[in-house]
Amino acid sequence: MLDEILHISKDQVLIREGEASKDMYWLKKGSMSVRKRSPTDDEIYPIRVIHEGEIFGELAFVDNQPRCATIVALESCEVLRLDYHKFKEMLSDEPKWIRAVMVAMAHKLRETSQI
Repeated sequence: MLDEILHISKDQVLIREGEASKDMYWLKKGSMSVRKRSPTDDEIYPIRVIHEGEIFGELAFVDNQPRCATIVALESCEVLRLDYHKFKEMLSDEPKWIRAVMVAMAHKLRETSQI
């Protein structure tokens, strides 16, 4: 069901803020930094760390909008990439995935509302 396993090197960018993409990811091994560009000084700032077992990229995956952050590997990582169309097929077979995505999204929205 998963599209492919990606091996990401330390400091490699997986997602760039502003780019179009419908893929969602699950971090199997390693850690990754979420970084945002400041609208005031154009600097890029780390805002959180993605740890093993976390899903990411789900916002653009769900709403088809450009990526809202850049994701960079903090170490060598192994990531499962899930294609949008394959995910839609999987939902019909495994509805428990819907809950996992909603929980991840709710957690991230709560995190950002506390900053």
